[in-house]
Amino acid sequence: MVPGLNKLRVAIGSSAAIGLRALAKLPYGPQLIRAAASRPGIERWLRALLCVYQPFPDIDTATKYIRRFIPAGHEHSDVVSQLKRFADVTRESDYPVLFYLSGYAPGLSTVFDLGGGIGNLFYPYDRELRLPATLRWMVHDLPDKEEIVLQFAKSRNEQRVGFSRRMEDASGVDLFIVSGALHYFEDELAVILGRLPQLPRLVVVNRTPFSQADPIVTTQVGDGYVHACKLHSLAGTIAGMEAIGYRFVAKWPVHERASRVPLRPDLNDTYWGLFFVLDADRRQTAASR
Repeated sequence: MVPGLNKLRVAIGSSAAIGLRALAKLPYGPQLIRAAASRPGIERWLRALLCVYQPFPDIDTATKYIRRFIPAGHEHSDVVSQLKRFADVTRESDYPVLFYLSGYAPGLSTVFDLGGGIGNLFYPYDRELRLPATLRWMVHDLPDKEEIVLQFAKSRNEQRVGFSRRMEDASGVDLFIVSGALHYFEDELAVILGRLPQLPRLVVVNRTPFSQADPIVTTQVGDGYVHACKLHSLAGTIAGMEAIGYRFVAKWPVHERASRVPLRPDLNDTYWGLFFVLDADRRQTAASR
């Protein structure tokens, strides 16, 4: 498709999404949107109008579609620049994590940071919690992030931060953390962790958009880039973690960001943070394998 036409399609989609989100805030707005979307002909027209702002059946389908209009995703230079700035900031939604981790921090030896960007989360946590000198903080992200992670750590004279290419390195770690990244994975958190030989002791989920009911795939659109993402069910995520042996400790709302699916306002929810601790019996069972 012609680049100029691509931009026009995305711009029209943005305007349509803004309009539907405004309508969803009005009395009976969500009902009107659902009624329109329930009619096949109208739904097809709305999806075409929304372009990259429409819902999708899965992340792979969404990614293939949106790349026709916006080629750049997580590798965009603006994303990396923003992550570098975040390394120097303790954001509002970090404080609940710091509160729940404070009692565990002195004993942490291994951390697995899923979708950890450039390792930027380590730096505010270390400033606030004074993490152990022997800590090993492993960032797991796209392969192109490895050199950036290592170079950024070197620039900070930090030897505790490294890069992991294997999910298996999360097996049995003291802390598994996924902040601002769970929605980029198709699988539920319990499924991801359930593949590991040994479950992590502590699990933190933060800055994650969820659905009020059924999961739904949508997109996050920035200036020159777009990501496909999945809003997992909040209740389903908690239930799944409990089913594999975790105790649900706390959740907190994250108001820094919002994700609104124009055609499914009934599923829209805020971003949330969650904290889980592996039951002692499960830890002992895993240790004896």
